Amino acid sequence: MKEDGRLKLFLVLQSFFGLFLLMFIKYVGHLGLMCRFFVQLLSCDLRVFYRAFSNPAIYDVIVSMFCFLWFILTGFVAFCFDDIQKSGFSSYGECIVNVTEKKDSGVTFLVTFILPLLVDDLTTWRDLLFFFVLLFMTIFLLSSSDLFYQNPVLVALGYKVFEFSFVNPNKDVSEKRVYIGITRGDLPVEGKEIIKRKYISDNVFLIYKDFYNECLGG
Repeated sequence: MKEDGRLKLFLVLQSFFGLFLLMFIKYVGHLGLMCRFFVQLLSCDLRVFYRAFSNPAIYDVIVSMFCFLWFILTGFVAFCFDDIQKSGFSSYGECIVNVTEKKDSGVTFLVTFILPLLVDDLTTWRDLLFFFVLLFMTIFLLSSSDLFYQNPVLVALGYKVFEFSFVNPNKDVSEKRVYIGITRGDLPVEGKEIIKRKYISDNVFLIYKDFYNECLGG
């Protein structure tokens, strides 16, 4: 099975929306300063950089702007994620069994990856450097592992994460292995509803009911 690296990266980036929402609430408060900065910059006053970086509020402004840019990126990711789900699925007449919903996946991600990044205040350049290095190390870790499905944003949008096994599987999967599925809405009925699937990575699939086919055993 070919890994969908783009979809995996989208899910990793999307998972940090909660972090930057909380940080934006925590650090925003200098909108007037930001507006004056851009007004003076547009007037070609390059001294604005010196004045900005001499202001003790610069750390809050940098974090707020980074959070805002992440919101834009997350919105783009959400749009692409919705579009990705409209194509690229395969259906082989398969059903699934041993379905177990993982209801704690969003909470686990929040406690493990989000809260530690919120502990310290960012009040120096060293704090900012430490935060961004730790953030990108975390993103790299998630991109290199199967933990990317522990996404609190997916939970908030109504998606469910579950373990399952295949019955009557196609040759590219095994009947004996346990896989991770992501779906929106009700979980497929075990052994009674044919599913269509899209492989993401690390034995994780997007799974939906295939309404265009009747279940083999139905």
